[in-house]
Amino acid sequence: MGIRLVVFDLDDTLFREADFARSGFAAVAADLRRRLGLRADLAGWMIRRYRRGMRANMFDALSAHFRLGLSRRELTRLVKLYRNHLPAIRPCRGVPALLAALRRRGLKIALLSDGYMPGQRNKFQTLGLERYFDKVVFTEELGRRAWKPSPAGFELLQRHFGLAGPACVYVGDNPAKDFIAPNRLGWRTIRWRRPASLHYDQPAAGQADPAARPSRTVRTAPELLRVMCKIK
Repeated sequence: MGIRLVVFDLDDTLFREADFARSGFAAVAADLRRRLGLRADLAGWMIRRYRRGMRANMFDALSAHFRLGLSRRELTRLVKLYRNHLPAIRPCRGVPALLAALRRRGLKIALLSDGYMPGQRNKFQTLGLERYFDKVVFTEELGRRAWKPSPAGFELLQRHFGLAGPACVYVGDNPAKDFIAPNRLGWRTIRWRRPASLHYDQPAAGQADPAARPSRTVRTAPELLRVMCKIK
């Protein structure tokens, strides 16, 4: 391979973000049932709303729909519970085999992920993939300004591995922010575009802003491995 380091995003790259949402809604619903004695299908209502693309202010909408009268303090507590619960998630199909294949080829593997802590660490640990990774970077630990499209996390990984430019690949899912910084640093960039992922309907590679455009787009783990094997 012409590459030596592969860096992965986390959400909707190594696992389905919809699975985390479903798990979080179940945790919130269980909490409200226990505290308020409710019998309504709160989790089902939130999942259906999520699937319709109505994802903002979920718990405010829940409180209004079921007339719960939740205070701002209580709503903030539910957001924290959702973000930080121990999720019932698993790696996407083919991910463990892909990581194992990259390791066998002698490549270094790292994680670079935005998101609130400790929720992001809970997700990663639940997936059980730590053994494949040489370095894990949660940008929240570097400060909110380090969230993508900031180059901070990418530059940290370059220093850590002593690598730069075409020797590095970033694999993510969000064309709005994932590829801007690595493109500017000369990395190869690959969009993993799965049906039902949160950013699936965002502009495809040929339509995106050139600064944010990934080098390649793939849809499966075997396709991703084939693409990386061909990179010179």
